[in-house]
Amino acid sequence: ILELVKPQLVTIMIGTNNHRNSPEATVAGIKLIVEKVRARYPEAKILLYAIFPRGADNKDWRRAVNEKVNAEIVKFCDGDKVEWVDIRKNFLTADGILEKSVMPDLLHPRNYKGYSIWGESLKPYFEKYGK
Repeated sequence: ILELVKPQLVTIMIGTNNHRNSPEATVAGIKLIVEKVRARYPEAKILLYAIFPRGADNKDWRRAVNEKVNAEIVKFCDGDKVEWVDIRKNFLTADGILEKSVMPDLLHPRNYKGYSIWGESLKPYFEKYGK
């Protein structure tokens, strides 16, 4: 089926479940995915997300691991074909708390509020790149 589609825009949000791997292994995996998507769809714009916040607050060790990964994967963005999308703060309170009303398991935006935040955050990109 991938041979039949020619997307204008591809979004990649991946990596939060890789906390058991080293940050370096997660970075390498994400790099490979971005490269494969670029090779398959050279005309498409890729939106590479910062890994979403994880855990209740900044003290959660998994959030710290994801921050290390984010610091590296942002380097894959060239401002042309691969654009960095960092909407992490949109999910958090002013003091960095991830509330269960946004992500009930403190990992996935599985409810109306979490998905609404995600969708509203993407709207400008779809308006800019979509047709």
